[in-house]
Amino acid sequence: MLLASALLAGGLLAVQASVNLRLNKAVGTPYGASTVQLGVATAVLAVLAVAVGSIGAVALVPHVEPWHLLGGLASPLYITSGILLFPRLGALAAVGFFVTGQMFASFVLDLVGLLGVPRQPFSGGAVIGALAVLAGITVIIRAQAAGPVRGTGAGWILLGVVAGAALRCRGR
Repeated sequence: MLLASALLAGGLLAVQASVNLRLNKAVGTPYGASTVQLGVATAVLAVLAVAVGSIGAVALVPHVEPWHLLGGLASPLYITSGILLFPRLGALAAVGFFVTGQMFASFVLDLVGLLGVPRQPFSGGAVIGALAVLAGITVIIRAQAAGPVRGTGAGWILLGVVAGAALRCRGR
């Protein structure tokens, strides 16, 4: 059941970016579309927090370490990056870079034990998995390069990897 939930959530990330592209066209700017999307998300989360009786937790925010709030920067970066990258790189490559960034950030978080994540021992399986993800995105980009040029410059690629890494750091 957990695997099915994870696959569904991962699939929804690609759908979310596609929907956000349409929202971008409707409002005329990726930053406006991200703002609207995050506003809707905030409203839904507020309603859910009220419904389950946990809205009072917001009062505890002044007592948390300021760096704990930095995770909130990942959502707008990820959402806006999706809006910018999907038309330039295509859905497969954009999500591939997000996954690559998430995987490498997770690898470092586990290996070093950063941001409160318990340290995980270094394993050959983790290295092979990381290399497989890297090989996968490399094959995707090379296949795209053989077709029509879609603007896969280094800056766009870096944005995809960084946005994915930031999303993973937020989710830990």
